[in-house]
Amino acid sequence: MAYDPNDPTRPLEPARPAGPPRTPMAPLPPSEPVYEVDDDRAWHAHVLERLDSLKTWLALVTVLALLALAGAAYALLADDDDDTTRTRSGASTASVSSLEERVDDLESRLDDRATKSSVSDVASDQKATDDRLEALEKAAKDAPDPAATPEGGQDTQAIQQSVDDLTTVVEELSKRVDEIEQSQAP
Repeated sequence: MAYDPNDPTRPLEPARPAGPPRTPMAPLPPSEPVYEVDDDRAWHAHVLERLDSLKTWLALVTVLALLALAGAAYALLADDDDDTTRTRSGASTASVSSLEERVDDLESRLDDRATKSSVSDVASDQKATDDRLEALEKAAKDAPDPAATPEGGQDTQAIQQSVDDLTTVVEELSKRVDEIEQSQAP
């Protein structure tokens, strides 16, 4: 087999450093203090200190949880008798009663609405009234003129004479009232 320098599966030769050999670096300081434990007492004291801190935080979280639980229990058990209390469905009693009033109002409107039979009754009454009016107009046109009859003409003349007499009397009274007002004026 021939040696292929571009063979991707061949092992690489180790790289040689370019320059003088390096000296090892000093270790970095730790982010947390390192405790050297000489004996079990130091380790035990450290663990107890951490446990005390954990107990403090646990007590604080427990108190906050109990306060939240007490607030939630109070909100659920509080008995408010005003109209803004909610029923199980989420609607207030005021909105439910308002809705019931609106439904009753709509039902009463349905009872008062016009039906086909009532509309047809009104239409037939209107037609009957129109027919009677046409009959009366026709009768009035066909009737003889009262002024053309000898008796009717006299009645009309008598009424006209009475109207003229009354007009004269009213004019005379008006003149007398004017004269009285002028005489009383200072």
